[in-house]
Amino acid sequence: MKTIYKKIFSISFFLILVSGLPALAQTNAASNQNMLLMIVLGLVLLVAILVLVVAIYMVAILKTILKKEQILKAEAEGVKYEEKEKVSLWSKINEKLTAAVPVEEEETVMLDHDYDGIKELDNHLPPWWKALFYITIIIGIIYFFNYHVIHIFPLQEEEYANELKKAEELQASLAESGSVETIDISNPEPDMEASAIEDGRSIFQTNCVSCHMADGGGNIGPNLTDDYWLHGGDFKSIFTTVHEGVSGTSMIPWKNVLSDVQVRNVASYVTTLIGTTPANPKEPQGELVEPSIQIPEENVADSVKAADSVKSE
Repeated sequence: MKTIYKKIFSISFFLILVSGLPALAQTNAASNQNMLLMIVLGLVLLVAILVLVVAIYMVAILKTILKKEQILKAEAEGVKYEEKEKVSLWSKINEKLTAAVPVEEEETVMLDHDYDGIKELDNHLPPWWKALFYITIIIGIIYFFNYHVIHIFPLQEEEYANELKKAEELQASLAESGSVETIDISNPEPDMEASAIEDGRSIFQTNCVSCHMADGGGNIGPNLTDDYWLHGGDFKSIFTTVHEGVSGTSMIPWKNVLSDVQVRNVASYVTTLIGTTPANPKEPQGELVEPSIQIPEENVADSVKAADSVKSE
């Protein structure tokens, strides 16, 4: 009995400690009301567990009392008391789920087939398997009627279209509110503000230098500083090349990695590389394109300084 009380006391003390720790940890961030709520919830949990422990202990006591009564009754009748073999809960559950025929009763389900002394049993499918099979049929029927007959829920194509519509509405509302910058990818315009150029330079140095070098002189990819272009040298062409990528080359569609604004900033930064002098320029590739982008001199100077700083690093 003392051992039980010690266990109950230990569990109670531990639960009080655990329930109080979150409240103490959030003292600086939460209000006193939240702290009080957590303490109350901890106490409720403590009381519930204590009730459960007491209930389990009382059941054990009742079983002991009943066993003693059965022993006394057997002695009074002059009969030897034999305790019934206990069947575990798992054994009961397994018996219900499998409905397997006991080994001593296998003759009742044995077939006439005999293959070199090996006989076959006519066991039925286990109940759990049949239950899953019937549940699958029911779910299939419900699915068919909901999606294809009465159309309560949308099919995948319709759901995709709805999500696109919601995204467009959200994008439009954000554009109207001015909280998020959006651009027209069908007719993009360069942004030569210092913040946009710096953002584009940072993205370029992180993702593009392996193919185009830090100063844009070209490596695996073409030289970005001359007037020769493989896919057009105007800003829209540069934007589209970065946004959509080039099939069959190492130029991936960066729209899957960067936002439209980030692609615009990278393309804007690339325009500042035109006319600069890289350390090891790659030979011209593509067609000669007359410059169609007027680049402020200060931006060109800034890009050269940025490329020089990267090379020195």
